[in-house]
Amino acid sequence: MTTPKTQPSIPSQELDLEQRVFTLGSSYSLWSLFGLLEIYVIWFMVGMLEILIALRVGLKLIDADPTSVVTHFIYSVSSLFTALFADIGINPIIGTGLLEISSIAAMLVYALLGLMFVKVIRIIFYTPAATATRLRT
Repeated sequence: MTTPKTQPSIPSQELDLEQRVFTLGSSYSLWSLFGLLEIYVIWFMVGMLEILIALRVGLKLIDADPTSVVTHFIYSVSSLFTALFADIGINPIIGTGLLEISSIAAMLVYALLGLMFVKVIRIIFYTPAATATRLRT
C-alpha cells in the first residue's frame, strides 16, 4: 500500500510574497489588455489608411476618371493624408497614368509612424515576466 504524499509546508512569508506577485500580475493584466486593444486599434487605422492611399496610387496609375463618385471620394479623402508629401519628387508618367511617388512615400511614413506608436505602447504597458521572477527571489 502506498502512503499519500504530503505537500511540503510553505512558510507564511513565501505565501505572502506569492500573493503579492499574483496581485501585482493581475493589476498589470488590465493595463496589458488596454495596451493590446490600443495596438489593435492603431494597426487597424494604419491599415485602413494604407489601403486608401494604395487605392489612390492604383487609380492614378490606371488613369481613372476623377469625376466618378468612388474615384472622387478616394482622391478627396486620401489627399488629406498625402498633401504633406506632395512636393517630395517628380511623379513619372507611365503610359496614360501617373505613378505618385509622393503617395508611396506617404504610405511608408505612415507605416513607420504606426510601428513607432505600437512600440511606444508596448514599452508603456508591457510587463515582462522577469519582473515577477525577480519579486519571487
